[in-house]
Amino acid sequence: MIWYDLLCQKIKQMILQKTTKIALLSIFLIFSSCSKEETDDTMVPVISFIEPTQSMYGIGVTVPIELHIDDNDELHHIDIHITDDANSDMIMMSWEHIHEDHIMIDTSFVANLNDVMMSNFTIHVEAEDLSGNKADAFKSVHIMDM
Repeated sequence: MIWYDLLCQKIKQMILQKTTKIALLSIFLIFSSCSKEETDDTMVPVISFIEPTQSMYGIGVTVPIELHIDDNDELHHIDIHITDDANSDMIMMSWEHIHEDHIMIDTSFVANLNDVMMSNFTIHVEAEDLSGNKADAFKSVHIMDM
């Protein structure tokens, strides 16, 4: 019976060691999934507005936003902030963990105004690549009762 107890104890130790290795490997993969080796990448992402093409829209109209964002390596994070300049209301959209060198974003927002007859809306796009290089682009549209 002693050999059986020793065998069971050895099996338990092996399982514990394997479980510990798997847990450590999992933790490593979680924390390293969005990091890159040190590179000399200093090129910022390039943000191109395709839409909106008009500079003026009516109240309640859906304003299209189409963007092409390119990077020489991999994009990591993109934010779009749409601000109503008359009352500082903000709409925010985000894309995380993109890990592609190109993305096309096709979205929109409804141009509603609160207690004013006209306002400018500023579309602010921020893009960041895996190396931490950041770029900004802005586009303004005028919203009014048409």
